[in-house]
Amino acid sequence: MVAEMTVLKNHDKSKKHQDKKKNLAPAQRSIAHLLQKLSESEQLDTAVKNAEITWFMAEHNIALRTSDHLVNILKDIFKDSKTAQHMSLGCTKTTAITKHVIGGSYFESLTEILKRKKFSVLIDESTDIGNVKTLCVIVRFLDEGTNRIQSRFWKLVQIYSDQHRQSAAEGATAEWLYTEMMKSFTDADVLTENIVRFGSDGCNTMMGKHNSVSIRLRNDLPGITVQRCVCHSLHLCASEARKLLPRRCEDLARDIYGYFKNSAKRLAQLREFQDFCHVEPHKLLKPSQTRRLSLSEVVKRVSTQWNALRLFFTDQWLEARLTTAENIFRSLNDECLHLYYYFQK
Repeated sequence: MVAEMTVLKNHDKSKKHQDKKKNLAPAQRSIAHLLQKLSESEQLDTAVKNAEITWFMAEHNIALRTSDHLVNILKDIFKDSKTAQHMSLGCTKTTAITKHVIGGSYFESLTEILKRKKFSVLIDESTDIGNVKTLCVIVRFLDEGTNRIQSRFWKLVQIYSDQHRQSAAEGATAEWLYTEMMKSFTDADVLTENIVRFGSDGCNTMMGKHNSVSIRLRNDLPGITVQRCVCHSLHLCASEARKLLPRRCEDLARDIYGYFKNSAKRLAQLREFQDFCHVEPHKLLKPSQTRRLSLSEVVKRVSTQWNALRLFFTDQWLEARLTTAENIFRSLNDECLHLYYYFQK
């Protein structure tokens, strides 16, 4: 054979070539068909990635270990879904996606906003009982899309870390907190000159007159507005005002809560008196030791349940003969104390 077009076409029409074509395997798929299959595979892969990224664990604060069990349930339920069947999402992968994909994308978008806008900073230290002490940094700015002020989480700074062990000897000083806060912005190439307002609680470390975080901000950023937490200020006012009231007002609320907190039987008995007095069977609240403003709800709850409680403790004092029940009974029958509760309500 000669490698010419005419020769090849004639050979294709020959009987010998036609017979051999019949004995071959089925015709190969076209390139377009292969590209179509590849496109379908890419679409499925994209759909699976979107499903894994939009997983709702972080949004609803659900334990990430749930992924190990929940994904298998979805595969059993949605057997006709290719996306569900191809999902491979355990606890380790969910944690990595949340921290490095969703968290990373959120931080990048927020960084771009802060680079071109003025914003406020709010900070506070963690007060929970734990071995890790952290400083939470929140930023507030005007969102042009919604035309509203938005509060966004910026960073959680670990105060005592292995990289800075000298901080444990110095303690959570104002200098250390200020340095770590400003470093979180400079590391992300956000201009600290964009900070126009600072807010925090009223402790000396944050709002002191001589060596605090607010003083350092005023020295480095002249014209910045400093605002201490209104809730803390109101709490201090409420605490001072409470000292002018009889202590037995608060003692009554604590005694009532302590009498019912570990007894399902007493709560069930109280329910009968609540039904008799036609009041809602709301749960009795515990007075807070550190937030005086929360006493408002406690006072409202006791005042609403006053008649039902008085009947209940009348029965308890006559039957049980307990000293605590008798003290509560006498307080509930004190009209002067009842007037104090009306006044506080």
